[in-house]
Amino acid sequence: MGRRIVTTALAVAIVVGLAGCEPAPPEALPGPHGSGRTPLVYVYGDSLTPVVDYREQAAMSGYELVSEATGGSWMCGGYQIPQSDETRWWPRIMETIAEVRPDYLILEYQAWANYQLRCGGPPEEIPYSTSDPGHGWRAYLEMFAEAAVAAGGHTHIIVVETPSAPASKPDWTGPMAIMDQASRTMAARLPQQITFVPIRQDLTRNGAYTAFAPCKPYDQGITAPKVTCWEQNRAADWPVGQVRLRAGDNIHHWCPTGGGMCAVSTPAGLRIRRAVFTVLNALEGSRT
Repeated sequence: MGRRIVTTALAVAIVVGLAGCEPAPPEALPGPHGSGRTPLVYVYGDSLTPVVDYREQAAMSGYELVSEATGGSWMCGGYQIPQSDETRWWPRIMETIAEVRPDYLILEYQAWANYQLRCGGPPEEIPYSTSDPGHGWRAYLEMFAEAAVAAGGHTHIIVVETPSAPASKPDWTGPMAIMDQASRTMAARLPQQITFVPIRQDLTRNGAYTAFAPCKPYDQGITAPKVTCWEQNRAADWPVGQVRLRAGDNIHHWCPTGGGMCAVSTPAGLRIRRAVFTVLNALEGSRT
């Protein structure tokens, strides 16, 4: 938590037909997008974002990627008071859209860091209302979409669904639901600028938090008929035929070793970047 990660990656490209804004990905990893160019992707997020390791899939699918993430951060700050420019993302995101004009902008934040979606007051001046708690997040997404249009409509915004609330933080469930509904609303309202990417189908059990999940056909080192996978990360507490998705720390990060933050590729990260790049490939295919 509380660290900033900046990474870049280069890559190579599947054309997945864009059937609606939330296509159901096949049981495989996305391949090259096939558009004949190298789209630029910027990723902004909090402490869960680096462990997803978007670089690996970017390299596989043909994208250039820049990622910035700070633990406990949010659009208007983070859990540390006073809030600093290090954890106030919206000015930097606006600058990226206007000046860099990436092809895609991925936003991956968790609801806990937004302080119940309260982003009002100077300098943001976005009022918070208990009768409409999703207003602040909708306002930020609309602001980013308008900036993209003003910059020539080049940047498409990808909003990643929040994960299930960790077992230690059941009070996050409500804010996460509010945030996701606000994201869906804006994606439906502005489909040319915003796409919402669901991730929970492979990270939960029927929508509820789980530390473990069954191996998938695209997992590393999958074997059959006795199903196993991720042997290089497998620990004694992993059930047969399953992978660890959530760590045992207080935020339940994605680390498969169970220790919170880690530098290894993760089963949860693989599932998230698979969902995100399936959508990116579909959007890229529709642009050509």
